[in-house]
Amino acid sequence: MDRIVLEEECRQITSLSPRERRGAEREGTFPSGVRLPDGTIGWLESDLQLWIKTLTAGPFALTPPPWFTRSCAAAAARRTELAASATGGGSKPRRRRSRA
Repeated sequence: MDRIVLEEECRQITSLSPRERRGAEREGTFPSGVRLPDGTIGWLESDLQLWIKTLTAGPFALTPPPWFTRSCAAAAARRTELAASATGGGSKPRRRRSRA
């Protein structure tokens, strides 16, 4: 019988947040979870291991899935935005409100 992996362990195995996993599930690039009787979601360990193998072997090994590329681009844009705000980045200084 296959073991069911719950949320925290799935995060440790895959390094994906719940939001990233849901997006990948919708796109069909991540295995679907199974709903357990108590309402939680779990993943079959064999499905996760197969997903890892598909990322590291075969013709797609050098091509990251679309969700990964988007999340990296968003993170890079956020880092650029934070760096610009930390160095002044051409933004106007904030004015203090006068107390009346």
